[in-house]
Parts: sequence; structure tokens; C-alpha cells
Amino acid sequence: MGSNNVDSGTGSSPANAGGTGKVYWPTQGWKTSSPEQQGMDSGLLTDMLKEAEKKKITLHSLLVIRNGYMVLEAYFPPYKKDMAHAQNSCTKSINSAVFGVAMNEGYIKSVDQKVSDFFPEYKMDTANDNKKDMTLKHLLTMTTGINGDPNINNPNSNDILKDYFNLNFNTPLGTKFVYDSNASNALSAVIQKATGRNTFEYAKEKLFKPLGIKNVFWATDNLGRNFGGGGMRMTPGDMAKIGYLYLNNGLWDGKQLLPAQWVKDSTTKHIDNEQHGYGYQWWMNEKEGYHGDGARGQRIFVVPSKNLVVVVTAFDDVNNTEQKLLDKYIVPAAKSAKPLPENKTKLEALNSQIRKMTDSSVKPAPALNKTAKSISGKKFKIQTAGYSVKELAMRFDKNQCVVNTLETDGKHEYYIGLDNIYRETSLPSGLSVWQRGSWTKDNTFTVSYHEVTFGRSYEYIYKFDGSKVTLYIKDMSVKSTSTAATGAMGN
Repeated sequence: MGSNNVDSGTGSSPANAGGTGKVYWPTQGWKTSSPEQQGMDSGLLTDMLKEAEKKKITLHSLLVIRNGYMVLEAYFPPYKKDMAHAQNSCTKSINSAVFGVAMNEGYIKSVDQKVSDFFPEYKMDTANDNKKDMTLKHLLTMTTGINGDPNINNPNSNDILKDYFNLNFNTPLGTKFVYDSNASNALSAVIQKATGRNTFEYAKEKLFKPLGIKNVFWATDNLGRNFGGGGMRMTPGDMAKIGYLYLNNGLWDGKQLLPAQWVKDSTTKHIDNEQHGYGYQWWMNEKEGYHGDGARGQRIFVVPSKNLVVVVTAFDDVNNTEQKLLDKYIVPAAKSAKPLPENKTKLEALNSQIRKMTDSSVKPAPALNKTAKSISGKKFKIQTAGYSVKELAMRFDKNQCVVNTLETDGKHEYYIGLDNIYRETSLPSGLSVWQRGSWTKDNTFTVSYHEVTFGRSYEYIYKFDGSKVTLYIKDMSVKSTSTAATGAMGN
């Protein structure tokens, strides 16, 4: 299959390697199969990709797994198979899995334990609200009774949970869903308190290692506690392992990593919300199944009735785009519990569409136009107050553009591919930026710009008018363009 194609490898029943009866688990990697061999229609998967292309959805990866076999795997440049992708709030669902492991090991006795039992250092027995009676279940279901916005954090705060528990919790407990990342942060802190270990270190030993997950990062607050509400990076293939663990009711390679009851409780609706209901840090799908949900298109979908796990990473802020693709194409594509007849024409059409959308082959860079030659190496001073870039100079070579900038945090050098290949720039801050560009008009240089570290995608559009430049930035999650800065050539 490679990284961006579907092959016709065999596989017949869940975790049944090649129909031999030998159980396989994807700890060391996913086995592949044609969609038809797993009872899926390649044509519908092709139609899904065509719709994503037509609507210009900013996909970073798309994985479809049925019966434990990868039937579709696509990574959209510059994103690659081995890149850990920002999870955003999918972190919540993974943190919930770690919470379940801690319960399985007896560190946490019950979801009915009071939150105050774990945080004696915070004042939670105030008479004017409900904090003293708040349980772990209220954190898990985001029904803490909080008033106002619970997600406003001061990045300079030494203790975000102290700030959180100082807020008012006057709504009756368990009655109203309020989306609350700090409730998830508190759950991670509970794991650390209960196990006596950093949540990430505990997760690496007890969850990630058994699943074969190695390329993972998890950010911490100012007290060294892992955020339960975000801050994780993980590869799409490893995200799928989390989904597959839940699909198998917490069982992995003969070991019950999560209690089956925990999986059931986590993925059952406990409270209504603005979508289709919420479990223990997992969202209910619109029609059937459940999913982990991260901002701008990070999804781990599980559809047990179809034996499906679907992973999406993206930079997309259009309402429920990924859910619609799942319901319109992927679930209907799972037509049979038994293999369908192989269809080479449909399979090649699917592979052709994947190749088209993931093309990262070297292409000859066009000859530099008049504008490129006239501005190459020239310094532009940015005149827009408050913009982080103060000066920039672009030097156009045969296959790449080198951009030297003076910014508020110092001098930087960026690389932009002109030959269809993304170039990486690693900044001192740790940010990894990948860019490729082309002259889309005589005076317009358009750059596809990705902050891979955080999974953010933009278009930088430089319009030159003699000695002047205007920079427009298009946010690819909503396709909106705004003027970012203007500048003029100068010494």
C-alpha cells in the first residue's frame, strides 16, 4: 500500500491475519487490505475523497480501518505517516483512557469519589456553591455546575486549577453540560495524585507501551501536570490504536488494558449537549457510535456495528465536516460483513484519487518572472504596527525561495519550495514550519504555509506593486482572508 495507496492484501475477519485464523494486533503496525476484502465499497471511498477535494477541505490525514485492517490510508503534504499531529481536544478522550487504566489498577476507586478528596490544598467547601459535592463523574461528563466560561486560563498563572476551583459552581450538579477543558485538566491532575506519577509517564508505561505508541508528546502546565484538555501530539496511526482499543472493549493482545465496563460507560450518553450527547470525555456520533473530538477536525471515530475505526486530522472549522463524510460515505461503504468481490477498476480509481490529492513529486520550477527577478534579495520594511515581522527579504533561487526576516524575537531564515516540494524551517521556539509556493499571478506569490507542530494551515499571499508589498493571510480552516501587513522596499 505504501503511505498513500490501498493494496489488495488479504484479511477476512477482525484481527484474523490473512484468513489464517491467527490473531494479529496492530501493536507494531497496521496490516493492509483492499476495501472489498473487508466488505467495503472502494467506489464510495473514492466519492468521499472527491467531495473533500471539491470542497477544499484542509485534510492532513485520513485513515479507514475495518476488521482491524487499514483499507484507506492517506497523508496530505506536508503531513507524513510518522509525524505526530496535534490532538487538540482529542487529548480529552485519550486522557479518559488513562483514567480508565488507573481505575483498572485500583488507584481510583469510583467515579463517585468527591473531587475535593484529591485536592485538599484547594478551598472547595465553600457554602455558596456545589464544589464540595462535585464528583469525578461530574468532571468526566462536564456537568460540574460551573457558571460562566470555564476555559479562560491565564497562561502566566502558576496554578490553573486553583484559579479554576475559585470560580463559581452554582448550577445543580449533573444537570447541565458546559464544555470545560479545565474539568479535563483536573482529571489528569487526579491521575497524577492517585498514582503518584506524572500522567504522561504513567500513560507511557501502562497504555502507550502495550499499544506500541512511541512517537507522542504531552504538554504540561506550570506545575508540571499534563493538560487533560489538550496539548498532546500523536501520529494518526496511533490515534487509530486508541479507537481500536475501544472497539475491542479495552482488550489488547490478550490483556484487558481497560475494563470493558469502563469502555461502555465512557461511550454511553450521560448528558445531552448542543450536539448528540456526551459520555466520559467521548462524544456521541450523530447516527451511531462515538468519537474523540479535537478542534479543527481532529477525530477518532468508532462505529462498533460496522467494526470501523476512522481517523481524521485536519485544519477545518466547518461545522461537522468530518462527521458528514463518515455518515455519507464511509459507513455506507461498509456494505457487508463478508468480503465483496474484488473490483480492480474501482480500486485503481481510489488509488488514483489518493495519488492526485497527496502528490508530493518533484516538478520543475517555472522560470522566474519579472517581479520575482526585480524583488529578489531586496529588503522590505513592514509598516504595519504590531505585526511580528519588521523586515523581510526574499531570494529566489532555481528551486526554492529563501526568506530572511527580522522579527520581534530576532532574525530568522525560512525556506519555500518552488518545485512542489515542501521545505522545512525549524525555529528556535520549537515550531516546525513547512512551505511551498508559486507565482499565481505576475505580481502575486502564493505560499502554502503549515505550522506542522500545531497542525495549522494557512496561505500567505504576497502582492507586489512596484516597491510595495501587501501580505494577505488565508486561514484554511474557514477559508477567510485578511490583510496582515504592508511594507515598502527600503534599506
